[in-house]
Amino acid sequence: MQITISEDEIRKRQRNIHEKSELLKELGINESLSSAMDLIDESLREIIERHDDRCSYNVCPLDFLSFGLDSKGRLLKFRDYVPGDPSGHCSLDRKTREMIYSKLPPILQALLPNKALADYEIA
Repeated sequence: MQITISEDEIRKRQRNIHEKSELLKELGINESLSSAMDLIDESLREIIERHDDRCSYNVCPLDFLSFGLDSKGRLLKFRDYVPGDPSGHCSLDRKTREMIYSKLPPILQALLPNKALADYEIA
């Protein structure tokens, strides 16, 4: 898979969930990180697949549609935790998510403006 859009353009097209969803469609991926497996280092693939199978947190920090950026580059949260949802956190710990994020190509990092941090970890 070859993505021919700049990181800057990706950052500009995350102002709302609809706009970001359209961007993902253009890139040929969906909201899960595993949908971009062709771009991901082989050493991470098993961890990501397991995560995508197990994690049901509504605001998962590794889902592309959980967060975006406003026109000034500030982080926006598109989804909220649903009270009563049995999954109150991501299935991966912070250290593992930060390791995954650090090994992603810059294009995928731009699609995760929260830097793989969960809503409860962002100050």
